[in-house]
Amino acid sequence: MGSVYLGKIHLRWCHSCNLPILEEKECPVCGAPTMPVEITPPGDARPAFSGDIELIRRIVNSQFGEGTGRSLLPDDALVIMNRAPDLDRMDEVIADGEVLGSLRYDIVRGFEFLPRAAGALRLSKTASKGIVNMDEGAYGPVIKGASALAVGVLSADPEIKSGQQVLLKCCGRIFAGGRAKMDASEMLEGGARGSAVKVRWTIPEDMRREVRKQPGWGDVVTANKVVIDRRVKEAISFVKEQTEKCRGTVAVSYSGGKDSLATLSLVLEAGIKPEMFFINTGIELPETVENAELVSRHFSLLLKIADAGNAFWRALEYFGPPGKDHRWCCKTCKLGPTVQAIKSDFDGELLSFIGQRGYESKQRKNKGETWENPWTPGQHGASPIQHWTALHVWLYIFDRKLPYNIWYERGMERVGCFLCPTMDLGEAEILREEYPEYRKWEDYLKDYFEKRGLGDEWVRYGLWRWKRPPESILKRLEEEGISISLPAGKRKGNVRKLAPTRDKSGTLLAFGGPFDMETVAPFLNILSPTSRGGDGSVLLEKSAACLTLHPDGSITVKDPEKPYKKDLRLLEELIYRASECVGCGICPGRCPTGALDMAGGRITIDVEKCAHCSLCLEGPCPVVDFGHRL
Repeated sequence: MGSVYLGKIHLRWCHSCNLPILEEKECPVCGAPTMPVEITPPGDARPAFSGDIELIRRIVNSQFGEGTGRSLLPDDALVIMNRAPDLDRMDEVIADGEVLGSLRYDIVRGFEFLPRAAGALRLSKTASKGIVNMDEGAYGPVIKGASALAVGVLSADPEIKSGQQVLLKCCGRIFAGGRAKMDASEMLEGGARGSAVKVRWTIPEDMRREVRKQPGWGDVVTANKVVIDRRVKEAISFVKEQTEKCRGTVAVSYSGGKDSLATLSLVLEAGIKPEMFFINTGIELPETVENAELVSRHFSLLLKIADAGNAFWRALEYFGPPGKDHRWCCKTCKLGPTVQAIKSDFDGELLSFIGQRGYESKQRKNKGETWENPWTPGQHGASPIQHWTALHVWLYIFDRKLPYNIWYERGMERVGCFLCPTMDLGEAEILREEYPEYRKWEDYLKDYFEKRGLGDEWVRYGLWRWKRPPESILKRLEEEGISISLPAGKRKGNVRKLAPTRDKSGTLLAFGGPFDMETVAPFLNILSPTSRGGDGSVLLEKSAACLTLHPDGSITVKDPEKPYKKDLRLLEELIYRASECVGCGICPGRCPTGALDMAGGRITIDVEKCAHCSLCLEGPCPVVDFGHRL
């Protein structure tokens, strides 16, 4: 996959002090020049925690033999990880200012470690698996960039399979490595021809590993204090500027993640005591809820919680599993409770400081430092850490000794809802081992797809995360000979496009009903004052053409010469909003008169309070925008 540039790469290294340095071209400790670390953009590097290191060691041991994991990353190693673009998860592993290799999750094979020359040099003395011995005649061509041919293979670990990462050895020294293109048995067949190993890197003869003194993260914080203090000063200035413009309540949207933790602390450092606002989506990890409560005590803040209750599970029956291209869950479980809270707890207007960073994605980079969300009217979003990398955030957290979520220690790069469809399969595997509820979610998914005639590969390979998986994912499965059954068609949104037809009198339009008139009728007041007919029909008195909706789904146009298409379109959408409401709570938050409310997991309307302004229809609706998945 191509590189993604979202900002400057700030990671540099002082090789004199053996310290990672952010931004500065001279080491703040010793004054020596710092060198850029050649990491893959966007360069959102972060510390490797104990869970990360344990996982890397386990995978390296399984590939190259017991003990190689600790050879790669000794107990005192200070390790940094950098997310690189890939089909799923891939993290570059950095120590002593060098990229040692990458921890990658393949959707078919699972986790694997892709060593580079610096990493292979560390493995060379202890590696006992994944080795291909080459004859001396192969050494020169391979060093110059050729593949390792089968005719040059003297011996190979019998467990090597095509596609596996291997180390090439010649005259007792590991000198190159790459991906096997044959099983070991094929390499050693008499007269075998072709490429046995696609070589990715070589180790020059003069390359040596220099054992250096290992710093601790406290040393890294001290070395980068000038940079972090400068960033903090800029953030505080931004917070004060935004707060001076605000007429409403100032709050911090706390998610339980590192970025919102840093944001909350920065707002407090600016001398502002905000409301601490946490949305419990009902699908949070227990430790995330505990962390929100812990942080509120740490800062002596009152924690306001908007609880979505069982909104996700209720809406799941309607929408089906959420996906990267079908993210109804954020709207129903986050934005709905947010809109309700803005209206009830924050007087209808809210300046919300949010831990958003441009290094997370193109969408967030393009969003900028401040924004308005069409789903949450009255909320003004602002991020004081928009231009920070993850390492800036972590060094700030370490320096301030802030209580961060324990899931980072367990190997999770980001912390969110435990079944989030944007989660990589690599992270899902970590979660599966640590959190039993995730397996229950997978059981639901298997049952869901089985009932629709789709195989369990939709769960096994994470295809459930899209309504229709990307071609790159399908191609990877095809490479392994895995055939996937795909849903019959695509569906965007839920509202059927109305194709009105007139009868002979020219006044009857076919709508496509019938529907539950008793449920729908009260909500027609949103468009116009109404009156009921003896047959159960409803007249929209102030509609341009005096539309009348009948229980069978037909619509009578009293004056077809007047424009009625706009009213017809709004009527169509309103019927779906009313009849198929999933109770997200967004519409009541837009109502200026308090006519709309929630009861029993559905929207309700007080006709006497309704001003027929239709403001509740001016924003998006999950039912209209997403619809049923399959």
